[in-house]
Amino acid sequence: MKTMNVFWKILGVFLIVLTFSCASSKKKGETSTSSVVVESAVEDSLLVSLRRGACFGACPQFTYTVYKSGYAEYYGERNVKKTGKWVARLSKEEIVEIVGWIRQYKMEEKNKSYINEYLADFPGVWVTVSDKNPRLEIFVNHDQPPVEITGFISLVEGTISKQKWASQYGSEQKDDQ
Repeated sequence: MKTMNVFWKILGVFLIVLTFSCASSKKKGETSTSSVVVESAVEDSLLVSLRRGACFGACPQFTYTVYKSGYAEYYGERNVKKTGKWVARLSKEEIVEIVGWIRQYKMEEKNKSYINEYLADFPGVWVTVSDKNPRLEIFVNHDQPPVEITGFISLVEGTISKQKWASQYGSEQKDDQ
């Protein structure tokens, strides 16, 4: 019984050492765009997120998230030109512009959902904003939501298309989604 306890202690120490040695295996001075950007988002807070859901047709499915620091993530799922996880850095001007849109369209004052229950196959859109207030998630599954919401979504999607995205594997690509 005592030898089993010693075995588990040795195994635990070995796993801890292995974990730290793998985490620090990067050579001194070596950095990658993705790892530097990802590390800066850990303590960051959400500014806006846009997620498009599935439908029975070829609706684009993706999630786009922008943090207040300018760090952005794009995850393309289906029916988009870029699939997988991509990262980018928005300029300070673009962040100020998005904050302006949130305030102009009064996004933090909108209802939490806009649903047309008579639409059987209409893709859902989730818009999450967090400027001055805590996060507000708005679910839109309606063919005629308020003009402010469709305008805001169009502007955010325009920002997506003009980013220079880097894949999590280091390659860069500038494409429309």
